[in-house]
Amino acid sequence: MRPLLRSSRRAETVVALPPIDVWHAFTRSEHLDYWFGDAIEIDLRVGGAYIVRGTFGIRLDSTVERLVEGRRLVLRPTRRGDDARIEVDLVKLAGAETRVSVADPDSEDEGPWSEALENLQSVWERGVDLREARKAVMGIGPRDITLSERPIAGVPPGLGVRLAAVLGGGPAEGAGLMPGDVVVFIESVPVRDGEDLVRAIRTRKPGDRVLVRAVRNGEEVQAPVTLGCRTGRDEPPPTRERLIKTMRSAIKQADAKLEAAVAGLSDKDANRPETPDAWSVAQVLVHLSLVERMLQCWLDQAARGERPTVSSDPCTNASRIAGVLERRPGVQELLDRIRQDEEETIAFLTHLPASVGAFKPRWSRVACIALDHHTHSEDHLGQIARIRSAIGA
Repeated sequence: MRPLLRSSRRAETVVALPPIDVWHAFTRSEHLDYWFGDAIEIDLRVGGAYIVRGTFGIRLDSTVERLVEGRRLVLRPTRRGDDARIEVDLVKLAGAETRVSVADPDSEDEGPWSEALENLQSVWERGVDLREARKAVMGIGPRDITLSERPIAGVPPGLGVRLAAVLGGGPAEGAGLMPGDVVVFIESVPVRDGEDLVRAIRTRKPGDRVLVRAVRNGEEVQAPVTLGCRTGRDEPPPTRERLIKTMRSAIKQADAKLEAAVAGLSDKDANRPETPDAWSVAQVLVHLSLVERMLQCWLDQAARGERPTVSSDPCTNASRIAGVLERRPGVQELLDRIRQDEEETIAFLTHLPASVGAFKPRWSRVACIALDHHTHSEDHLGQIARIRSAIGA
């Protein structure tokens, strides 16, 4: 006699899409990534593997026991007894709506499944990934302090992260923090490097208030910062036309600030580093060009349904920067290069197929990546000013 199923906890939501679209959200690897987590292996057949690492504390190591396309998926978790099943049911409602329910014998998964389904609805209907919308940010660009910079007046040995950039209009600027400040404590927790600072922020949520203790010109500064969220993460993505218009306007302003930051700087001085182990202004300008070119690659990956590995490494690679500077280009040539790169980014977005914008989860990823990086030069204005001050230019 077949054993009875254990009592299951059920999580439900309603998504304003037909069942087949929701079915794809559960069964296609690239679609799972938009709302749930990493699909390690999906072999969509009876007996096939269904292994997913969710970002809501859910880990599915299971095999497919039954499937009815567009209607029902039954998974047998390998880590539980023979009577355990995870059941996903899709029921067509009036119009193009679908009731989604997940029954899981593991009561510990009820809360996470509810969060996951809430995110499914949000991503598919609005293009808003709640995992990203609920991440806290301070609006800073931290930089680890090198040994050659120490000791720093007022900064305890072994502590401190310098704020290389403070985002205009962001939480840190609103609290009075400035580029060049050295953060030493978040609340009572010591900050030793950039990872400590990022970790302290990520353990909180937007709206949380934290006391930041920093050192400025040898004196301690205390700033109560109300954390925010990343640009555009808590609202539906803009249309392509609106995104391009926003980017053009912001890029124009950012370019004007960058030109002002390097105004009057000779080509010779542009190649003088701040310190022997630090960048010159020319290296900063090359970095900005590399970021823009990598942005085009990341946007292309996102537009094709992939999850880009957005990393600073390709944009700070010493060999790549040296290669661009091999011919000793002047300041104006480097500025022109950056402007050309920016125009190519806009052109790429202009010529994307309409299908990319029509699928909200994919378009949201494209738009958010663009909004995150299109005015990256503003993050380096303080660094350029600091370099010019250090070299007396």
